[in-house]
Amino acid sequence: MISFKFNDYDFSKLVVVETLSMPFLSKEAALTSVGRADGSLFNYSRHLANKIELGCHLVSDLSRTNVAHTRDAILAQLDTDAPARLVFSNDPSRYFSAIFDGDQTYEARYANFTDITLTFTVPDGLAHAVTPKTFTSPTDTTVVKNVGTAKAWPVLEAQMQSDNGFVGFINPNTGGVLQFGKLEEVDKIPAPSSDKAIAFSMETKPAGATENTGFMQYAYNLNDTSTPNKFDGAMVYGNLSGDKNSASPGFIAQDWGACWLGPSLHADIVGNYDDDQTGSFNFSNRYRIPTVTTRMFRIETTLESAGDGVMTCILRSSTIKKNDAWMDMYVNGRQVKSVSINLKKLPLDFCELEMQRRGDTATFILNTVKSGTTLQIGGMSVKYSFSIEDFGQVPIDAMTVWFSGYRSVDYFPMGVFWSNCSFTWINAAADIDIPNTFSAGDVLTVDTGTHSVLLNGAPSSLFTIGNQWDKFGITEPETDIQTVVSDWAAQPVTIITLEEAFD
Repeated sequence: MISFKFNDYDFSKLVVVETLSMPFLSKEAALTSVGRADGSLFNYSRHLANKIELGCHLVSDLSRTNVAHTRDAILAQLDTDAPARLVFSNDPSRYFSAIFDGDQTYEARYANFTDITLTFTVPDGLAHAVTPKTFTSPTDTTVVKNVGTAKAWPVLEAQMQSDNGFVGFINPNTGGVLQFGKLEEVDKIPAPSSDKAIAFSMETKPAGATENTGFMQYAYNLNDTSTPNKFDGAMVYGNLSGDKNSASPGFIAQDWGACWLGPSLHADIVGNYDDDQTGSFNFSNRYRIPTVTTRMFRIETTLESAGDGVMTCILRSSTIKKNDAWMDMYVNGRQVKSVSINLKKLPLDFCELEMQRRGDTATFILNTVKSGTTLQIGGMSVKYSFSIEDFGQVPIDAMTVWFSGYRSVDYFPMGVFWSNCSFTWINAAADIDIPNTFSAGDVLTVDTGTHSVLLNGAPSSLFTIGNQWDKFGITEPETDIQTVVSDWAAQPVTIITLEEAFD
């Protein structure tokens, strides 16, 4: 005895099926007559919608109620707004996508028994496999095997194993192609050899910079906490005759006690192209420092990390008894060297101070600069390098330059100027990884039957106009579906699901 389920409901509880009538094959050939020629030209064939009729009777012994109530229960299960699965017990491996149809009547003469005819319409005219087959590849080709007798539409899934810009599927049996993403998309672009984070013109106050803040290496005069050194005064910009791109320190005209005092300029330093602040760099500043026996000066040039000094170079004169100059170097707040500058060989009236990092090596360079339009470095120079464990891992996020004099403005030499402040990240030879259409772990799902595309389970508009959806219906016993990706991407895992169809 045949029974059936519709929309997953088992109707054997309500009816007994006596007859089952379904078409053997419903197909239509589209033909075209040509003039007065005999016969017609064949255009195409297609499956037609068909009907399935079941001759049944309602038995109250099955439903344990009367015929009227059994009828109500049947109608509640049959009345769907869209086709649902119809499965018969004589072939439970297949289903029809069907909808209850027609105008059926029944004789209500008996309370416990009556005949009834149930009619279903199958819009696509086909039966389908209840359990789809799944085919998986570790390569660019997935072999799909099909034992169905009618065209079936696969669901294609690509699981990304890396960044990727393009996914294409090819059906070699038909020449059909589906394309998603951009074939011309690249994964990386060349990184710049350097990134200039700071290039200050001293004609005006640099944007974003602040005065009289920042790191001070020499916080207390003679290390006496009762005589703290101070930030005070103001920078004067565009102050050098003939060179408007220079600034000079302005001091308060009064006796400020036994301390060093003067203005500072503090500015943040952004990371390189990759937002990294631990790379190699060059930090360069040019100073004009007239050295006079009766005048003292101190210029601190500091690179900072989270408010602490990372590299500091101090150019100073600390006596009025002779014309002297010193270069003090600090790394991570600790003095690593202090040297006397021979002013006859390396005058400071036009000099360039450069502070560098290459990996764990910190380097300080002091050069004299030749005057002229090109301002070429020349003459005497000194260079000191220090290898500091893990120094290359310290991020650089700010700079401070502090000009200070001792006790009174009268002790500071006039005509001290600052120009050509620049900080440049020196980038290693590398490429920049740019965002792509697909990332590792993304799943692209393409339903060739419904023309729907999902990315990570959500509807996507990735598909392009011109995709050859009609060429992905599978009829052959074996089809090698090819998956094509960007030539720089790893091959995704392709999973193809096929619900076989039967005439």
